[in-house]
Amino acid sequence: MFTPIETSIGALLLHQATSILLFQNGTILGASGYIRQLFISPPRGTLAFFAGMAASILPLKVFLPEFVTVYPQVPGTVLAVLATVGAGVLVGWGTKVSFLVRSLGLVRAKTDKG
Repeated sequence: MFTPIETSIGALLLHQATSILLFQNGTILGASGYIRQLFISPPRGTLAFFAGMAASILPLKVFLPEFVTVYPQVPGTVLAVLATVGAGVLVGWGTKVSFLVRSLGLVRAKTDKG
């Protein structure tokens, strides 16, 4: 089902949130980096970020319950759960490795020689 109003509102809110994060912190929203920080040594800003994300559903359910999306039940098997967790771990690992490679200077920028 195509819902242009809800999609546009969600896109605007996402744009606003990521723009504020970019201008205040100088970084983009990298969820895997924030989740890693949450488990290693969470600063107050990261804890506030996740608390705000979790608490945002309450005002939405109270003031705009028609915007809360209800998804159909998805059959969950152990294999599907393991595949999803495995894919998430690989994404997080790839993000960390790419950050280390860039920060250590192991990848050189391409230059035009022509």
